[in-house]
Amino acid sequence: DVMRLLRRAPAERWFAPTRDDTPDGLRVLTIDTPRHRRRHKLVRRIDACLLYNELDLLTLRLEELWEHVDHFVVVEADQTFAGSPKPLFLQEHAARFAPYAEKLSCRVVEGLPPIAAQSEAARFAREAAQRDAIGAAVAALDPSPDDIVVISDVDELPRPAVVDRLDTLLRQRDHVVFVLRNHRGYVNNISTAALNGLAVAGPVACRVSTLRREGAQTVRRGREKSGGVIANRSPDFVYVDDAGWHFSSLGGPEAVWLKAANFSHIEDPYRVIGLGETVPAHRVFDAALDRETCRALQQAYLAHCERPAFAPLAFDAFEITTDVPRHMRAAKERYRGFFFFTDLV
Repeated sequence: DVMRLLRRAPAERWFAPTRDDTPDGLRVLTIDTPRHRRRHKLVRRIDACLLYNELDLLTLRLEELWEHVDHFVVVEADQTFAGSPKPLFLQEHAARFAPYAEKLSCRVVEGLPPIAAQSEAARFAREAAQRDAIGAAVAALDPSPDDIVVISDVDELPRPAVVDRLDTLLRQRDHVVFVLRNHRGYVNNISTAALNGLAVAGPVACRVSTLRREGAQTVRRGREKSGGVIANRSPDFVYVDDAGWHFSSLGGPEAVWLKAANFSHIEDPYRVIGLGETVPAHRVFDAALDRETCRALQQAYLAHCERPAFAPLAFDAFEITTDVPRHMRAAKERYRGFFFFTDLV
C-alpha cells in the first residue's frame, strides 16, 4: 500500500508508517527540494533582447544570467533602426557562442519597412518591428502561458537576484519594470552629464500570456512604462529599484559614434560625447584591449567630451570596487575597454 501511494505522490512528498504502527496510519514527510528544481516544474524564465553589434555585452549577459534563465532569445535585424544595411553579427560569430547553444536561439529580422532613414518616426517604427519579433521567437520555444519573459535591449542587464523573484512579483501585477543604474561611456564614469548615474526604466518582465496579448513593443514601451529616466510611477506596474545595470554607449568613441548614427533618435539631446568627423563602418568592437589601445581611445574620447569625470582606476592595479555584474568582476580582462584608466591620460 505504501509503495502504491509512493508511485502516485508528488516528488516532494513521501509516505511512511506512523509511529503507532496502526494499519491505516500514514504520516507525510515533506522534503524541501532546492528552489531551482521546484521552479522548473512551475515556470520557465526566458530572457529576450535586441542586438546590434554588442557581442561582449551579450557574452556578459549569458554568463551573468546563465543559472537564472532557462532560455535566451536574441533578435537581430539585417538593418539598423536608421535603415542602414548591416551584417548579422551573431551569425558571423556563431563559433564564439557555440558553448551557449543549449539555451541560446537567434531570430533574424529581415525586410523591415523601407521608410526614409531621416524620419525619426521611421526609425522608431523599425525598432518596434524588431522588438515585436520577440513574440514569434518566444512562441517557437512552445512556452506555457505562465512562463516568464524579460524584454530588454542587450545593454540592459537585469540583476540575477531580481530575475529569481519574478514569479512572485508577477502575481502582483502583469508587468515588472527593472529600474537600472545608467552607466554612460565608461563604467567608472562619475560625471552627471548625459543622464549618467541616474535611475532609468529598462527591461520589462511579463507572463507569456501577456506577451501574446500585447506584443513585445507594447509590453516594453506601452504607457511609457520604460525607456528613460523615471518621472512618475504608475500603480499598475511593479517597479524594482537597483535591479541591474544599463551599460550605454560603451566601447570607446567610435562605438559611440556608430551607435549614435544608427539608433532611433536622429539627434540625441543626451549624447555622451560630441560627434566625430565621420561615421565608422558597421563592425564589432572588442573590449579586451591592451594599454596603448585603451590610452588612444581614452584620448579621443576626452577630445569630444565637455565635462569628463571618472573614478580613479589604474591600468596595472585593475581593481573594480564599484557595483558591477559578478562575471564582469571575475573576467575583468575581457572587459578592459569598458573602463577608463585614469593613470593613462
